Amino acid sequence: MQSVGSNTPSLATIRLIASFTDPPSACGGEIHKIVIGENSKMPDISPEVMMTIEWGIVPLILIGILAHFLVNIPAKNATVAIKRSSNSGKFAGFIIFALFVLSQRNRELLFSFNIPVYEFDFLLTGGSILAGCLFSWIFKSIKTKKIIGLYTLFMVVLTTVTLYGYLFIQNLRSYIIFITMGAILGILIFAIFYPKELTAADNKD
Repeated sequence: MQSVGSNTPSLATIRLIASFTDPPSACGGEIHKIVIGENSKMPDISPEVMMTIEWGIVPLILIGILAHFLVNIPAKNATVAIKRSSNSGKFAGFIIFALFVLSQRNRELLFSFNIPVYEFDFLLTGGSILAGCLFSWIFKSIKTKKIIGLYTLFMVVLTTVTLYGYLFIQNLRSYIIFITMGAILGILIFAIFYPKELTAADNKD
């Protein structure tokens, strides 16, 4: 003897049959609207694209900025005083970064490939664009002066700590993405108006 429950069609079966057999009704029309709404919804960004941005573009930008300051600043034929100032700033920056890493030994670090949900932060991005323009103007002003070492120190500390935080402090990742992209955009905007000012100075004074 078969149970009554085994012959009872499911709710999904009733809706499927009704969609093909019943004339349009209030219920049917409502279901039809839901289907249209789902089909017309904009597709989400694929995880592959987000992974490329998170673990390809952003880290490469940070590494590229650090490599630029290590290799291209100061210019090869800059004065001895400027070279010493700049190189001293680089080494001091790495020492400060090492101290920062040691200070984080009691912090629970989390390296994860999980993609968090980002909400565009206009204020943070706009401030980063202004900061990128400001740093470019500062470099323009002091690239021929001995205090350039302070600038290289600051930039080495900034890029290394930012890269470390991006990789191992997950709750900071979204902020770092908008700050990095905004700062790079600010530098590029500055370069549009002053294309020759972001190159290292060639001095033989």
